[in-house]
Amino acid sequence: MMRVSLPARVRLSRLRETPSPGVLSSLRRLRDAPLLARIGEPGVVCVVVIAGGKVVGYLARGGEEEVVALEPTWRGRGIEAALQDEARAP
Repeated sequence: MMRVSLPARVRLSRLRETPSPGVLSSLRRLRDAPLLARIGEPGVVCVVVIAGGKVVGYLARGGEEEVVALEPTWRGRGIEAALQDEARAP
């Protein structure tokens, strides 16, 4: 797996448990999806994009369902590919 270079202030974080209400609200602000209610369940992966301490995107995947949301100003900077790579990692 090739690691994608991210902009300097961007970090990816994999959520392994149900997110706090504040984080969940930030995710839903970007794009609400039923899959968000299942974060923390077995087989559900959620990778969050954080820039400058703010949630600016996420990828949630569970079974056949996948949801990707990213603020428009952050698109096209390699973040989408990095989300896919991180979601595939064990």
